[in-house]
Amino acid sequence: EVQAKGGGACQNQFLDPLWTFCGGTDGGHDLGPTALIELAHTEAQKPCGNYHPGVSYSLAMELNAYQIAARSTARYPDVGSNATYPTLGLCGEAGEVADKVKKVMRDRNGVFDAEIRDAIKLELGDVLWYVAQLAQELGYDLEEVAAANLDKLSSRAARGRLGGDGDDR
Repeated sequence: EVQAKGGGACQNQFLDPLWTFCGGTDGGHDLGPTALIELAHTEAQKPCGNYHPGVSYSLAMELNAYQIAARSTARYPDVGSNATYPTLGLCGEAGEVADKVKKVMRDRNGVFDAEIRDAIKLELGDVLWYVAQLAQELGYDLEEVAAANLDKLSSRAARGRLGGDGDDR
C-alpha cells in the first residue's frame, strides 16, 4: 500500500503499477490521496523516468525509460539473445507505416486527416518498440543510439555532407 506524503493511503488506480515498477517506493512523487501521476509530474515539471500504465503523458518521456518499459512487454523467442526477431519486426512495422502513407497518396489526395495521423502514430509506436528491442539486443540504450545519430548528423552538417549517400560521408 502506497502512503501519500500528506498521510493516509493513496487510492489512485495507477498506484499499484507505480508501486511495483518503482520497486516499492513512490519514485519521488508527492502523491496526495487522489493525485494522478500525471499531475505529480506536471507539478514537479519533469517526469520521474518510470512508466506508469494507463497514464496519458503530457510531458516528454525519456528514451531510456521508454526502452525499459517496452522491454517488460517483450515476448519473442530468446529475448536477450535474438537480434533477428526485432529486426524483422522493425522491417514489418516500417512497411505498415509506408503502406498507410502510400494509401493517403492514392486514396486521400495526400491529405493526412486526424484519423489517418492517429493510425500512423500507432504504427510509429510499433516501429519505436522494435527499435528499442533491437538496441537492447545489441547492448545499446536508446539515448546512446540517439546521441550517436545526432553526433553523426552534426559532423556531416559541419562538413557540408548531409546530402549524398554512404555511411562515411
